[in-house]
Amino acid sequence: MVSLLNTKYVAYINARRPHVSPCIDVSNIKFEIIDDDYFDIQDLKPTIKQPLGAGSATYKNPTNKIIVFIDYENFLKQIPEDLTKELKRCDFIAYDLGGKSFFLFE
Repeated sequence: MVSLLNTKYVAYINARRPHVSPCIDVSNIKFEIIDDDYFDIQDLKPTIKQPLGAGSATYKNPTNKIIVFIDYENFLKQIPEDLTKELKRCDFIAYDLGGKSFFLFE
């Protein structure tokens, strides 16, 4: 997914506004792999996963699925604003590595 964002999605964003200088690379995509059974997440912090009770949202993962959280908002902030105008933004994209679940977090 990280590679997809950096290649295909950046290409899509560039194609939306061909008159604007293109974004070449977003190589610093912040993501974390989490398999804890209970955890919190928080945007605008150095790490996505926070101690239980310290974040803005608490998650239960009783089967300890391996979940990748991508800081989508941070990803878009690395692209010039002229290219990302009018794009809807969620805070995080999350998916389990087993390929059964996909989430967008506001």
